[in-house]
Amino acid sequence: MVRWGKGCATILVAFLSAAASAQEGFDSSRVSADLLASGVYTDNFYYGTGDEPQEAAFGAVVAPRAAYKATKGRFDLLATAGAELGAFNQEPADDYEDASAGINTSWLATRRGRLDLRAGFERKHDPFGINRTEDATVRDQDLDIWHAAQGGLLFHYGAPEATLNAEVGVSALEKSYQTNEAATRFLDYTGTSLQYTLFYNFSPKTAMLFDFVRADIQFDEPFSAADARSGDEYRVRTGLKWLATGKTSGDLRVGVFRRQFDNSTATEQGLDWQANVQWAPRARTLLDLEAARGSQESYRADTNVNVTRSVTARWKQYWSARLSSQLSLGQTTTNFVGIARKDTAYNVRLGLDYMLSQSLSAVMAAESFNRTSNEPTSEFDRISAFAGIRVDY
Repeated sequence: MVRWGKGCATILVAFLSAAASAQEGFDSSRVSADLLASGVYTDNFYYGTGDEPQEAAFGAVVAPRAAYKATKGRFDLLATAGAELGAFNQEPADDYEDASAGINTSWLATRRGRLDLRAGFERKHDPFGINRTEDATVRDQDLDIWHAAQGGLLFHYGAPEATLNAEVGVSALEKSYQTNEAATRFLDYTGTSLQYTLFYNFSPKTAMLFDFVRADIQFDEPFSAADARSGDEYRVRTGLKWLATGKTSGDLRVGVFRRQFDNSTATEQGLDWQANVQWAPRARTLLDLEAARGSQESYRADTNVNVTRSVTARWKQYWSARLSSQLSLGQTTTNFVGIARKDTAYNVRLGLDYMLSQSLSAVMAAESFNRTSNEPTSEFDRISAFAGIRVDY
């Protein structure tokens, strides 16, 4: 972990140095960075279920982040880099070093045409007791560490005052596991998607939309010849999107989805939706509601895909110039297509942020996570607490 910590610090310094050197070539630019250091406690470190031993743990997490924003004429650039390093008083193998980097560009080629490009890379892990290891009784020597590379292109055509606007986008994702490969290589997959959206503008800030998405998922190495996880998913939706109009903004879409599998005649289909609404009833209050139907690629040999239905409500309150709080309530229901299992997870998190000075803040949070299931051996409860400081540069 020390080597990784030094490596992440070196990358962060190089990122800031390169960003500072590049500022001269842009009309305007800005570099920002912060470092969060916190102590962590959890009463169920390995996500043990009711019939498994539950072990408490203490640890420390350090998370540096940096961002670079720049503009030159009609070209906008955003580059980000970050890391999260965790060490705990359990087995040393459960310490982790995560990192991510990304770049987003937007080019207003003409008054009617805008081209957006994005690319990113993540190095992350699945904690023991989650996904592949949820039913394991023997801990691996290493965490399941994975890399994910993704990129996308989106072209928006239409003048702001035009009645009709359109967007066409393509994206690709590759996820591959780097450790415990004898067991994790079956989880590597690639995904590509094509999206087309047509907007009918009622006003410069409000539009009705029609949305079509096709996603293709291919697992690199199936569990067996009869593995039915690879396939295509189609979504057709209509809805309403509006930017900040007074106190609210949002994106509401509803329609249908259909999932087809390459090696199976079975299909999964039903109602599809996506909702994201922000409301600021007062100057210091922000409410956010998210709800969606989604798909998660399966980590089990007996499951085609996991279909999720989630809803999350967030309340952020600025009590004073120095003190703010964040409260979030979430529920996610997961259906394991191919078997009869159905899980429901509940999450409650309360955080406080107190500004000690212009660049130094004290942060703390408490979180409760509970999962119920029609498969009793999959149920667990977990309580965690965090406290630390954040330095802004």
